[in-house]
Amino acid sequence: MPVQFYCPHCRQLLKVGRRKIGSMVACPRCGAPTVVPTAQGGATPLAEESVAGFEDVNELLRQAPMASPPAALTAPAAMGWSGGGFQPALSARAAISVDPDNSDMLLVSRAAIYAQAALFLLVACVAFAAGYWVGQGNASTAAGSAEAAGRKADPVRLSGHITYSVAKGRPAVDAGAVIMALPIRPPRQKLKASGLRPEDAANAVHEDAVHRMDEAGGAYARVKAEGAYELVVPSPADYHLLVISRHAMRPTDDQLPEHDLKLLAPYFEVVTDVIGSHQYTIANQRLADQPTWSHAF
Repeated sequence: MPVQFYCPHCRQLLKVGRRKIGSMVACPRCGAPTVVPTAQGGATPLAEESVAGFEDVNELLRQAPMASPPAALTAPAAMGWSGGGFQPALSARAAISVDPDNSDMLLVSRAAIYAQAALFLLVACVAFAAGYWVGQGNASTAAGSAEAAGRKADPVRLSGHITYSVAKGRPAVDAGAVIMALPIRPPRQKLKASGLRPEDAANAVHEDAVHRMDEAGGAYARVKAEGAYELVVPSPADYHLLVISRHAMRPTDDQLPEHDLKLLAPYFEVVTDVIGSHQYTIANQRLADQPTWSHAF
C-alpha cells in the first residue's frame, strides 16, 4: 500500500510506494531531496476502505494522522480549515506520485500528436508516389520486353550460293559445304566437331549439335547440289558467318591464324577439328529482312 507525506520544503503532498520507505526521493515539484518516512514516523497510508460511516468529514480529518505543517502556515490554513468547519482550500494540492513504477500514463502534447500525424501522412504520400512510379516503370519495361520478345520470335532467312575455283579459275558448285551463323554471344556449352564438318554425313549427333546451336541463337546449313543454301536464324541480330568449303583445301602446312582461333574457341571444343584442312572464311554479318550472302573460294 503506498504512503503519502508532505514535502518538507514546498509542502507538496507526495505519494510513494512502501518499498521506498527510508530511501531518498526528489520532489517532482521543487526538486528537493527528502527521505521517505515510515508510517510510524508520520507517513499516512492510503487506506482503500470506504469512508462511509463518518457522518462528519471534520471527524475523519481529526482521526487521520498528519505530517507537521510548514512553519510559515498553520495546519488549519494549510488544510483549508475555517471557523465554520472544513472548507476545501483552493490552493490544496493533490498527491503526486514520485514512484516511476506506479506511473501508467505518458503525457504527449497535442502539437506533438499533430506533428506525428502530418509526418505519417507525408510518408504515406511519398510511398504511394514511389509505388506508382515503380509500377509504371515495370509496366513500360514489361511492354518493351514483350515487344523485344515478339521481334526475337520472328526468324530471319539467309540465302545465297557457295562456289569454289577449279581449273583455270572457273567456279564450281561447292555442294556439301557448311555454313554456320554463330551468335556474337557464345553458347553456354561448346560444340563438338563430329557431325559439323563438311565430310561428315548427317546423323543424330549432327542434329543434336544443330539443336544446341539454335538454343544459343545460331543456325547451321549445308550447301545443296545446285550450290544454294538457306539458313534460318531465330531473330535479327549480328552473327559470325563461318563457311567451310567441301572441295577447296588449304596447303598442308597452312596454320590457322591466331585471331581466328581466339574467335572460334568459345564456340567449339577443338577449332582445328572442325575446320580440318578445308578452306574457310569468317564474316561478320547483320542478319535482318531476308538477307542474301554468297561466297566463292
